[in-house]
Formats: sequence, structure tokens, C-alpha cells
Amino acid sequence: MCVNYNMNGKIVNRKIITQNLYAGEKALKSFKAEFPYFHSNTKINTAIRTHEDNKRYSDLIPRLRKQSIVTGLKINNLRLAYASIPNKIQYLTQNIKFNKVANCCECSFLIHDTLKQQGVESQNVIMNIFKNGEERFDRNHAFTVIGLKKDANISNPKTWGKHAVIVDGWANIVKRAKEGLDYFTELFGFNSETEHITLDKYRNI
Repeated sequence: MCVNYNMNGKIVNRKIITQNLYAGEKALKSFKAEFPYFHSNTKINTAIRTHEDNKRYSDLIPRLRKQSIVTGLKINNLRLAYASIPNKIQYLTQNIKFNKVANCCECSFLIHDTLKQQGVESQNVIMNIFKNGEERFDRNHAFTVIGLKKDANISNPKTWGKHAVIVDGWANIVKRAKEGLDYFTELFGFNSETEHITLDKYRNI
């Protein structure tokens, strides 16, 4: 058996984790080939939060805010439409290709479907950030996980198992679960002193 050790000193079967990482990369590559470019108001808002205090971007920020509003309206219309359509994946695929707009939810649906077609089991997960007891909806995020233990408790990443891998078409990443979660907390500016995170199963369509 080909092994190494994780940060907790536990044995990790490199063959399994390598296979999961490869499956994730394959799914992401397929996703990017089909959807090479799309606008996302949540990605725009993330960029605004990151750079709004930088004077170098003072002229760009107002334009980004306008673009975010326009893109958000298009995505809301997309969601209203596919909510009542039986073949949601087909509709999403056609609409995103035509209108070139999608947020993390749509990306997680499509990544999950791509993995399913490749014979890989996966689970979509929603990450919620709360500040002072209030949910920060502008920083919620959906993504897909493969390689979960059968008895994994989604709300507790420590139970996901050492072979869990995050695949995210919105963020364009494939990472081991802990690395992926660390990436998200940094990306969304999570403050552990004033905020807390919850993780829950998200629907797979």
C-alpha cells in the first residue's frame, strides 16, 4: 500500500486520495471546457470586498457594483425559470452557455452532474457564515465534495474522512477538503473572532 501521513499523523492511502483528486480535476476540466467563461455577481462582490479599500481600484469599484446588479438580476431570472423545469441540468447548461451567467449554486449542480456521469459519487455542500447570530447571505457558498466517508456528518468536516476532496467550478479549484475549506475562509474574509461557519447538505439536482 502506498501511504503517507496527514497533519494529524494518521495514515493516508495516497492511491485513493490521488484517484479522488484526479476525478475532481477531470470533472473540473470538463466543466471548464463546456463553460469557459461566465459572469457571477457573487464573484464580483467578492472582488469588491477584497479591493474596495484600495485606492487603486476606486474608479473600478462603482462599475463593478453596477455589473453585479445586472448579473444578479439575470441569475435571479434563471433560477425562477429552472425552479419549475423537470430537466434542470439541460436547461441550466443551455442557459449558461447562452447568457454566460452563473453563481456557485449553479456550478455545484453542474459539477455534481458531471461527476455522476463519470461514475463518481458526490455531495453538494452549502457553507453559511454568521456574524453576531445573523446569516451573511452575501458570503454563503455552495461546492461539491467527493470521497466522503459513508458515515460522514456534513456539519463536521472532521468526519468527512481523509480522502475527501472539494471540487468547485465557481472558484475553479480541486483541493483536499481541509485545504479547500481554508481557501474559502480566506476568500470570503472569515473572521473567527466575530463570526462562525455552518456546513449543511445542499441539494443535488
